[in-house]
Amino acid sequence: MANRLPIFWGCTIAHRLPFIENATRRALQTLGIEIVDVEGFSCCPDPLFSRLLGEEDTLALSARNLALAADAGPELLVVCDGCYQSLAAAACELGHRGRREAVNARLAAAACRYDGGVRPLHFLEVLRRLGADAVKECVARPLTGLRLAVHYGCHALTPSPPAVADASNPKIMEETVAALGAEPVPYGERLSCCGGPLSAFAEETSAQLLRRKMRSVDEAGADAVVLTCPSCFLQFDLRAKLVDEDLRLPVFHLAELMCLAFGVPARDLRFKGWHAVRVDDAMKIIGAEEDGEDLRRHFDVESLAECCGSCTYECTVVRGQADVAKRNVYDPMAVVDKVVAGDIEPLLQSEEIWYCIACHECVRRCPHGRGLAGMFETLRRLALARGVRPEAVTARLDSVRKTGLGLAKQEWARDEFGLGPASQPSAEEVAKVLGGSDDE
Repeated sequence: MANRLPIFWGCTIAHRLPFIENATRRALQTLGIEIVDVEGFSCCPDPLFSRLLGEEDTLALSARNLALAADAGPELLVVCDGCYQSLAAAACELGHRGRREAVNARLAAAACRYDGGVRPLHFLEVLRRLGADAVKECVARPLTGLRLAVHYGCHALTPSPPAVADASNPKIMEETVAALGAEPVPYGERLSCCGGPLSAFAEETSAQLLRRKMRSVDEAGADAVVLTCPSCFLQFDLRAKLVDEDLRLPVFHLAELMCLAFGVPARDLRFKGWHAVRVDDAMKIIGAEEDGEDLRRHFDVESLAECCGSCTYECTVVRGQADVAKRNVYDPMAVVDKVVAGDIEPLLQSEEIWYCIACHECVRRCPHGRGLAGMFETLRRLALARGVRPEAVTARLDSVRKTGLGLAKQEWARDEFGLGPASQPSAEEVAKVLGGSDDE
């Protein structure tokens, strides 16, 4: 294996879970692996939903990604289980000359060609090649006392080929965890699905699979779950609210634990604000508690702690709810208290942070001219970065990015008044101006 590898991050890590990218970069650098970022990668496409584009379209997208990676080396490091399954399967299929030439006929429209020779390499395969001893040599702060339940994820174990040497009884994650100084805990549902792929259209079935998994983890006495799949991370962490509270446990990406063991400060890994299930108890076991600096990156905690609350008495939403419900359903000061206490993870999942309508009445009423509008905007931005948003917000943001307009056009309404077509922005120009995702 070369010490310099092109890398494929995939959509979920790059745009929804950038903290995993941060940890992976740091861990690989410590292990002496130089990664090369390749411009232009698209969706892999993912092995479940995007593959429904059609067999030929799916293979063409994968082939384009492999072609972009070809100049950077014969192996492409992939850090998402789903992306690995799609790209590895495509690489095998494109090993047949006739299949490859048929795909190249389609790629020609984009001035692209894939001549084969690129082998997708899963993150776990890199660790297997390096060996547990190489990992152990980098450990500066062993994760002593931490009991971890390993989760491999379906798409790392299914053939095409599998990401691990022995898909029926893989050991590489356990070996890596042990090299970091933690204790891998065996449990009955180790290789079962977490239910993540079902969450989009069968939430209760998805939740039941997660409950079954977590009951097994709980019975084994684990302190936390460790995994490498970003989609599985979303299931264990972001959707943990679907299971009973006593079954929820901290969840770590393997690269995060590697960084902690390698001596990276916890604050640099940004657990607060990015993990929905708090990791405090697990961090205390290994003596790596965060020092709270991350929270102060986003909020003026000292000023909020001195907030007198007078502005909330004239809050437009508070007064409106009091008039309708005859009681204050929404309490801005309760939100302030949670931010000051550092308990923002539940807030990012709540409806409360979307109640502020940015009328700035609180700013006008605040003796110091600050108000709370800025705090609520920050909370909403953090929620958006985590992929947490009401459907109405998703629809509005998608509309702006795709069409340049905040609302869908209704030309019939203008026709009724004899008005001509309204000004239409160039969606392409708007997209260029906006650049990346609102998740970033």
